[in-house]
Amino acid sequence: MSNISEKILKQREGIQKQAYFVLCLIIMIGMGFFTYTKYIEFSTALNGVAKNNATISVLKADFANEQDKYDKNMKDFSATNVQIQKQVEMVFPKGDKYTELTRDIDAIEKELGSKETFSISNIEYQKPTQTEYYSILPIRMNIKSSAQNFISFLHMIENSGAMDDQVRLMDMSSIRLNFDKAQAKNAGTPQELINFSVLINAYFQK
Repeated sequence: MSNISEKILKQREGIQKQAYFVLCLIIMIGMGFFTYTKYIEFSTALNGVAKNNATISVLKADFANEQDKYDKNMKDFSATNVQIQKQVEMVFPKGDKYTELTRDIDAIEKELGSKETFSISNIEYQKPTQTEYYSILPIRMNIKSSAQNFISFLHMIENSGAMDDQVRLMDMSSIRLNFDKAQAKNAGTPQELINFSVLINAYFQK
């Protein structure tokens, strides 16, 4: 009877050991699976952080490049704006600028008179008048010119105010002509000269 009891006890111990072993194995497998799963999640998170950091670095670099471009464009724009303002000041100044206007008239006389007859005399600046947006300085002058220079002078006044030429903005208000036969400048044969009196309006900012 005692032998049977010992056998039963031994069998129970064996079963318990097997059950314990199986339970330990299940627990180890479960822990391993849990650890592996968490490791995958952690690795994925690390990769995501690394990608985010890389993206942030790229965005920072792109932002820095765009900021540099913006700053450069603003500098170029500012320089261009200053240049445009200077050009506008030349053709449409603030104030009547008698001295500069006289220089412009002298330059026209010098340019046209370099080849054919063209001389300006009796320049008279009259009282400026004002409109809502700008002011006008009337100028009366007498001119002696060849026929070709007369046409060239009219074209110059017509095209005045162009940024490229930087000639004061003007227009012709009135003109009186008197034709005269005279000896043309640097010419051997008589050439018809034109004596004319003009009233020109020069414009400036209020």
